[in-house]
Amino acid sequence: SNGYGEELSIFVTKRVGNGWDNWTAPIEISNKLRGVNFFSIPASSAWAYVSKEGELYLAKIPQDFRPESVFVVLGKVTDDNDNPLSTTIRYESLSTKKSLGVGISDPKTGMFSIVLPYGDNYGFYAEKIGYLPVSKNINLENKELLNADSASINQSNVLFKLPKLEAGKEITLNNLFFETGSAEIQKESEGELLRLIEILEKSPQIEILLEGHTDDVGKSQSNMDLSLARANAVKDFLISKGKIADSRIATLGFGQDKPIVANDSDENRARNRRVVFRIKK
Repeated sequence: SNGYGEELSIFVTKRVGNGWDNWTAPIEISNKLRGVNFFSIPASSAWAYVSKEGELYLAKIPQDFRPESVFVVLGKVTDDNDNPLSTTIRYESLSTKKSLGVGISDPKTGMFSIVLPYGDNYGFYAEKIGYLPVSKNINLENKELLNADSASINQSNVLFKLPKLEAGKEITLNNLFFETGSAEIQKESEGELLRLIEILEKSPQIEILLEGHTDDVGKSQSNMDLSLARANAVKDFLISKGKIADSRIATLGFGQDKPIVANDSDENRARNRRVVFRIKK
């Protein structure tokens, strides 16, 4: 704004409600910002980049004037041979199952970015005709994870590697969730499984194998039984919700026998607890 003669200054106003017609009265952030040539707030929202009289500054934003902090997902999409892919990236709320937006990865680099507000558990997935869709998730329900005084952007770097839709290829169902120690599928998994139904219905020649895996907590035989029960639970969902013949879906349980990482941390054990979708033919 140039509300102070010929000098530019920075004011803040906030939206009232969910519409775009009502706003609070503008308030000047600081009289020290009068005469600025450039002003930009990064995703961290705690600091601003300011250019004034030929100098570049990093200015702390008062708490009352900060915009809602956001989280930036920086990603890349490639094929099995690490070649960049231009794909559609969709993101959704896993808790409400509501679609929130769509992005496109750059055809030359495969890069994309998504900006997410804190306060929800998000799923996002990359899809392209002729390839299996790959999903990821990030839980931002706990706002305490944000360092409010950090000048760095709160972000995560992710890689989507899409396998071709052909025999022998597989994906891990990253947005498939079960109750602890149970084969009961949580409601947040529905979007992931409905996408698998769509693949199977559009490609009726495909037959698949669902592989269940666990971490190494508990007895070996119990884990073997649980892994098979979870694979069967996914099969039952696909058959009950879609027009898919039982004969097209086989299941196996491997228990704790095929970890993809060492079971030496909570994060790694979570990665080992998985169901894999493999194309048989």
